[in-house]
Amino acid sequence: MALAEQMPLETSNDKAANMPLDSKLVTAPPIKESKASLGSVVLAFVTGALVAGGAAFYLVIQPLQADVAFQADQKLTYISQNRIDQSTFEPRVRALEMSNAAKAEKEVVLINTIEGLRADLAKFTSK
Repeated sequence: MALAEQMPLETSNDKAANMPLDSKLVTAPPIKESKASLGSVVLAFVTGALVAGGAAFYLVIQPLQADVAFQADQKLTYISQNRIDQSTFEPRVRALEMSNAAKAEKEVVLINTIEGLRADLAKFTSK
């Protein structure tokens, strides 16, 4: 018989039993290959979407809603404070129209006066 056939086969447990007490034997657990199931992938996706959605809500949507509400409140305040009363609006418009008409009449008088002065100046300079 050959020498290899005469030696008993030792397993890792036999080696641990034959080693001195002060030596360290490190045995790694067997590696099991695991495949991610479809359920765990879907669960991870849903969880990620919920976390991202919550973060987006608190960081983006809530501040925007607050800004829009603030601007709407400002517009309402401005409109209510600066609301023009129709009873005072009509007389002011009529007064403004009369003032514009009076200014137009004055403008016509000034233009006629300037044309008359130019004509008089032309008479005196031509002699």
